[in-house]
Amino acid sequence: MKKRPGGQDYYSNIGYMFLGRVIEKVSGMKYIEFLKKFIMDPINVKDFKLAGDYRKDRSPNEVVYYPLEFKCSPY
Repeated sequence: MKKRPGGQDYYSNIGYMFLGRVIEKVSGMKYIEFLKKFIMDPINVKDFKLAGDYRKDRSPNEVVYYPLEFKCSPY
């Protein structure tokens, strides 16, 4: 889809949340297990984690998410 000049783009994790639920339902596997087996292992990625739901759940060296214009928690 082409972006109109002067238009805006927004990113949202909700699409990935839905995708994860669809993958779990269709595959019968947990999302993280599916990612490891079918995505990460074939390309030899050995260390990855899904982000936690709260800032307190951050892994060492994980990016910190900051609220933008909506002034709500990104977590």
